[in-house]
Amino acid sequence: MANQHNILMKEKYSDDTTLSIQQSKIYDGQDAFLYTNHHYSKLKFVNLSSAHAAVDLKEKYFACKIALLNFADYLSPGGRYLQGATAQEEILCHQSNLYQIISNFNKYYEWNNHYINYHLYRNRAIYSPNVVFTNLDGTLINTINVITCAAPLL
Repeated sequence: MANQHNILMKEKYSDDTTLSIQQSKIYDGQDAFLYTNHHYSKLKFVNLSSAHAAVDLKEKYFACKIALLNFADYLSPGGRYLQGATAQEEILCHQSNLYQIISNFNKYYEWNNHYINYHLYRNRAIYSPNVVFTNLDGTLINTINVITCAAPLL
């Protein structure tokens, strides 16, 4: 099923994938983010997948920039997506062209594999804008920004 989806995404969304790859950015421990003093809303738990929750938020808050977090495999793009695994990252890859995007960041994963650090991972992430999310037949649902990051060493 993953191979069929991979072919479908390459055939149908290759231009979107190329654009997202070009606009993606790798962040590492050298990047700093300023505290904005923003007051965040209360937590709300809903019974939705990551992609469906992100699409709902994007439709509700259309003026805001929405991103979802891909709980990534630190060592390989898509984790075990091609082998049919069904963890969160693999499901995101089955629902989108995310695998086609992050699998183009060989240097990112090569660095990660070189600095395994007893599985206490470094603070590294890939930000990919406008990842295409589809139905099983490949029809477009929406585009969502995705942050690909393994659980970092705090």
